[in-house]
Amino acid sequence: MPEIANNISKNLARPVPSVGDVSLSPTIKLSNKNYQALKNFLINRIKYAHQFTDSRAQTYDKIDRQLLGCIYLNSDDKKRAKDNQRGKSAAVTDVNLAIGQAQIDTCVTALINLLVPTSDMYEAYSDADGQPYAQALAAEMTDNADKFGHIVEIHKALNDGLKYNLCGLLVEWIDVAGNRIANDSLNQPVVEQTTIYSGNRLTHLDMRNTFYSPTVLPEKLSTDGQYAGYVEKVDAFKINELIDQAEIYGNYLRANDKAITNVVSYNEKPDIQNPATTSKYTNSDGTTNYDALFATGDGTVGANFNLITMFCKIRPYEFGLGEDAAVSVWKFRILNSEIVYAKQLDNAHGRLPIVLSTVTLDGLDDKSPSYGEHLIPLQNFCSYLLNVKQRAYRKQLYGINFYKRDNIDMREALEKGDKENLWIPVDSKGNEAIASMVQHFNDAPNTESVIPDMANIKTIMQDILPTDSRSLLANLSRVSQWQAQRTVAETDKRTVKIGRLLNSTLLRQIKFIQVYNILQYKDIITILNNDGQYEDIKVSDLRNTNIEMGISSALRGIDKDLLADKFKDMLNILVQMPHITSEIDITKALDYWSSLAGADMDLSQFKVESPFDKLTPEQKQAAYQLLVQTAATQQARTDVDSAVNSMPPVTELVNA
Repeated sequence: MPEIANNISKNLARPVPSVGDVSLSPTIKLSNKNYQALKNFLINRIKYAHQFTDSRAQTYDKIDRQLLGCIYLNSDDKKRAKDNQRGKSAAVTDVNLAIGQAQIDTCVTALINLLVPTSDMYEAYSDADGQPYAQALAAEMTDNADKFGHIVEIHKALNDGLKYNLCGLLVEWIDVAGNRIANDSLNQPVVEQTTIYSGNRLTHLDMRNTFYSPTVLPEKLSTDGQYAGYVEKVDAFKINELIDQAEIYGNYLRANDKAITNVVSYNEKPDIQNPATTSKYTNSDGTTNYDALFATGDGTVGANFNLITMFCKIRPYEFGLGEDAAVSVWKFRILNSEIVYAKQLDNAHGRLPIVLSTVTLDGLDDKSPSYGEHLIPLQNFCSYLLNVKQRAYRKQLYGINFYKRDNIDMREALEKGDKENLWIPVDSKGNEAIASMVQHFNDAPNTESVIPDMANIKTIMQDILPTDSRSLLANLSRVSQWQAQRTVAETDKRTVKIGRLLNSTLLRQIKFIQVYNILQYKDIITILNNDGQYEDIKVSDLRNTNIEMGISSALRGIDKDLLADKFKDMLNILVQMPHITSEIDITKALDYWSSLAGADMDLSQFKVESPFDKLTPEQKQAAYQLLVQTAATQQARTDVDSAVNSMPPVTELVNA
């Protein structure tokens, strides 16, 4: 359970005193000189890195506005939109089709199915002796994934990677405190405050507010980078909660304390509400009214604090944090330009817990255009075609009509007051067609090919970001499994490539950190064995197996299933070989194969009880006949021996 932080005299809403000692935790106190040196060291790096973050945030805003369908309507369309919202009509307005984001979302779905094809987030395999330990480690990681929602955070990261070409995750070992109901000496319920569970927590990082050392590639940040962090927009309640959790060391804040955020600003997300459908929380100029969103009862704005969380590799002795001259990883929190928390991370992996990755690895690093940027021009053109067709329909409803006055007397029709029974007299003058007397003119373009053109644009999008393999599969039920897998692999090679790159640059590094955290902080892992019983696996035994580096591959659909299929083919060959059971235990081999395939089966329960059970029915009948003959022979021999034994001795016969 986290230790409750002690209150100190320093008020977080005011500057740190210029003289005296400064406390950063219950156990860390620095002189003012060392504190100022540490603060300047951290803030200078934050400001240097955040200028790149600000530039990226502006680009991300433009990408989101286009991909997510943001559009500002003209005056006529605004009137139509208001009429639609009031239910006065059903008029169409200009739209920005979010088909680019739909394409990205489809690709994220394909990647999720590729990287996490089963209900278990993580899976593992090893040799036969190490397989129970590998399964225990994978079970613990999967349990962490269920408790902390790893798949949700990974989904957000994949979406960012395809939109911005940059994504990131934070990996931390967390002790979750809570209440546990136990029994007292009288078996009555009693509530105990304790740590209810511990594990690896993944947190998706907002790329608009994530800064990192720009001297290294994003995918090398965790191992080679010096620092990285993120900015949050929080209120006084969140600050006080972090104080209770010992994540900030200081006095409590009041709700109306106004923060001075002169270190770095928080990059707000863009307003992408479509005025054609809603105007909620939106000003007349299209911007979001955040004061209305975050206003408190006393009129102050609640979310007014910029809280910076930073991880940095430093030499502690340089800032009076310790005598150690070796580089170590530290966690800092900065509020109002002042450091309010410091802690040395004792993680055995020795890496920054922030892992970043780029999707497009073409040598341009984070300067490379994302898949979203490649899709935006096609989305814009597709939206343009639809808007042209909508305007063309409106044009065809109006326009200019010409008619022959000699044949059609409109004055008589206009003079009639009864509009419901309105009729127009027409003088056909013989056989002249009425259609030739009236002509309708408008400048609406021919839009017959618009819908086919939009379908063709979707096909081009598939070339940029392939996600739909079904269109190339006629009927999977009429082909073999191998042919189906081969067809999907051929059609989705680029999707598989994206998955492999993300697995290598993002997920493998995350799993490396998770495994090390489990080996360092966990003592016992409880698993369900093949007998249906809960079994405790000692992590100390797991450490001695030295299999942590080979645990699992996220691409189970490609790697692990392929391994299981190959192993199955080998088993088929072995079973057909005579006398193979004298060299290989087939039952254990089948158990190992079933664990690779994702099904834990104990085939030892089906072993025969005696050698006689191994025989076929014909062999059993022959053995029975042989047994009868042997028994008869033995019986006859027994009778002869009995007769001989019952005769008197030879000497008695001679005397007689």
